[in-house]
Amino acid sequence: MRKPYERQRTLGSIGIDKVELDATSRHELVAVLRALQYIYSKPRLLNRVLELIEGDVLGGRRWDRGAEGLTYWEVLVLAAVRHGCHLDYDALHDLANNHRDLRQIMGIGPLEEARKYKYRRIHENVRKVRPSTIEAISGLVVEAGHKLVPWAIEAVRADTFVTQTNIHYPSDESLIADGVRKLWGIGNALSKEQGVDGWRNYRYWQKKVKKIARRIQKTRRGRESTRAEQQRGEYRELLAIAAEVLQRAGELVRHISSAEVMSMSGVIELEYYMDKTAYVCGLAKRRVLEGEQIPNKEKIFSIFEPHTELIKRGKQPDILEFGHRVYTVEDRAGFVVDFAVLDKGVTDEKVGVERMQALQERMGNRIERASFDRGFWKPESLKELEKIMTVVCLPKKGYLRQEDRERESRAEFVKMRQWHPGIESGIHALMVTSGLDRCPDKGYEGYERYVALGVLGKNLRVLGSILLKRDRKRLRKLKKWKKAS
Repeated sequence: MRKPYERQRTLGSIGIDKVELDATSRHELVAVLRALQYIYSKPRLLNRVLELIEGDVLGGRRWDRGAEGLTYWEVLVLAAVRHGCHLDYDALHDLANNHRDLRQIMGIGPLEEARKYKYRRIHENVRKVRPSTIEAISGLVVEAGHKLVPWAIEAVRADTFVTQTNIHYPSDESLIADGVRKLWGIGNALSKEQGVDGWRNYRYWQKKVKKIARRIQKTRRGRESTRAEQQRGEYRELLAIAAEVLQRAGELVRHISSAEVMSMSGVIELEYYMDKTAYVCGLAKRRVLEGEQIPNKEKIFSIFEPHTELIKRGKQPDILEFGHRVYTVEDRAGFVVDFAVLDKGVTDEKVGVERMQALQERMGNRIERASFDRGFWKPESLKELEKIMTVVCLPKKGYLRQEDRERESRAEFVKMRQWHPGIESGIHALMVTSGLDRCPDKGYEGYERYVALGVLGKNLRVLGSILLKRDRKRLRKLKKWKKAS
């Protein structure tokens, strides 16, 4: 059974919109809670947000059947606090059970100390919200913020950054070792379940593969004259073990299929790692034993996160990054008004015009000025952007002709060019405070959800900061009035 929020207050609790937060606090949690409190105080906005969450949480099921679950409001608060404060699920679990203000914002009174949240319950509920839903909620937060600061959308600035996936540095031997380790582990569990012999000594083989991988890593630091031949010998041994494990795994899958006692989840998982292990073994054979140059588009950089892309930006300290580019547009107040996880191979100049045209339409043609860096430069882009806004700060790559110098020396262009580097501060806030430097969630959908929640967390912090600033002004006026009286 699911409800949008608890309409009936419990004994000793106060209304969520009546919770007193410390307006003088600079902690990001207070700003997030203040923004959530503001959303709760606006019934129309609250209903729109909770309706979006309802569709994902229920998943087509009836709301009045089954055990009582978290309310949609609790799901929103927990998801917002996790990413608004860069928390892992352990820290979120502790705060949800012990932080007074957070519990009051969720509608839990001081007399309900026995009401606790389980770790798994929090994790499973937050994961149900889809990336598209979070993006829509973030848009509603920005819309609410623009009612408070309508001048914010007049100017925007765009840039991209990389959110890395949670993988180790990829090498052929480490990827093969990962695959063999997973095959032995899953195969051992399935063999016990099905009563099949031949998988009992899996720990011995896992250790042996790990030792070979370590020896290969050591040979890279050896003499150049003997390095290649030593590596080929070690790789032959490693590939032979991997081939044997793949053969045993195939026999196990055929045995389970013929017995018609299907442990579907285990078999599907085993087949997945068989496919990925065979693929990385083929790449290693081509590169090391046959001396072939493997193009990046054919490589995979993790068998656990195969969607990972290698990005060479050449920027210190991370010259090579493994993840995806994230496109972001920030307005004058600091709201992220548009964002997207870019597909493999999509670079800045391929997205600027299309995304900005859609954003201008969504914002009711209120954007007057926009700034970009040189990575977005294309002659066609400049022409298209100048059709939809007054000032376009898009520096040209390479040699500047006379007309380019004149364009880039105009006062409006110079002013926007000087304002543009401030987006690095917004990106830093996304990476550090919202946790978008590295994504710990699994799978491509988990990656998209993590990025979307990070953006939502930042927008809530910006909205909360605006509201807290107003609260502080009101408190100062009240203090002066009391002194005068």
